[in-house]
Amino acid sequence: MLRSFPVLQQKKMELKISSVLYRTVLLLDLEISVEILLFSVDHCFGVKGQGTVLTGTCLSGSISLNDTVKISNTKLEKKIKSIQVFRKSVDKLYQGDRAGICVAQFDPKLIERGLVYTGNVVKTVYAVIIDINKVAYYKGSITTKMKYHVSIGHETVLAQITFFKTESPTSEASFNMDHSYLYQDTYQEGDKGFALLQFEHPVLCVEESMVIISRLDMDINTPACS
Repeated sequence: MLRSFPVLQQKKMELKISSVLYRTVLLLDLEISVEILLFSVDHCFGVKGQGTVLTGTCLSGSISLNDTVKISNTKLEKKIKSIQVFRKSVDKLYQGDRAGICVAQFDPKLIERGLVYTGNVVKTVYAVIIDINKVAYYKGSITTKMKYHVSIGHETVLAQITFFKTESPTSEASFNMDHSYLYQDTYQEGDKGFALLQFEHPVLCVEESMVIISRLDMDINTPACS
């Protein structure tokens, strides 16, 4: 039986999941507000005499000149020196805007892709719990200890899966850390099933991220959905 998982220590939140094999809901301690900044960085480069520019898209919240932000994969906090949207300087950036933000005294080699944010919306996790609804078109079996490619944000990492289910069909649908569960060798369609995903290395995760679980090592000619 699986009872509790130290990696998930506080409240649960739902994440939108899209999967080749199954649709899932990720349970994590993540609290986010539309007022909290989340800026997805897809490129980073230095500009002589100006600083370091991070280009990307504002996913939530806003950024203003002189705001102090955190940069993922580092423990650094930097102040926004300037903002440009389509080469035009602006004082503030809003959700949905594509822009470049400039910070001073930051080595562009420290990050190529990542996140700029405020608060504690970005979590580093090495394991997560998901609930399972197998896609009807996928005909292959899904067994415990198999490894899948899991894409979260800009990163794709291998993860090992372990299945378990509720002891009673009448049990609540949501995962509860205080309940006991039954181990499964294979996911059985129709069960109120859950799974533990254990990543090969820690990954960054944010509330309502789109997570894609796939088998990138499969032969493209395999009739998995026939």
